[in-house]
Amino acid sequence: MNKSIVSFATIILTLAAAPAYAQWPVPPKEVRLACAPLPYVFDCSISRMPNPQFTSRCFYVADDQSTLMKSDHRMGFYNDIVKIQVDAGMHITAEVTERNTGVQANCTEE
Repeated sequence: MNKSIVSFATIILTLAAAPAYAQWPVPPKEVRLACAPLPYVFDCSISRMPNPQFTSRCFYVADDQSTLMKSDHRMGFYNDIVKIQVDAGMHITAEVTERNTGVQANCTEE
């Protein structure tokens, strides 16, 4: 076979497979977020895939128990006590708001 045909075929196959590589599963980033001055802690699993707001989760941690929070699909999570808005950048941060009082605090990775 001609080398140029083999090279051309290799390039075409590589380009055809490129979307599959883009969808390769990337493990989520597991983080614990501690908030100050409010005493809240959250364990979050932040997706590193496209559209992380649909595949990320956060757990509210209190009294050595974790409870899955509901998601609003804008990287926001909530329960009856608090709501948290997560910024899934290189360093995960969040802002938590108490639902009863409206008091806010910033959360950072522990």
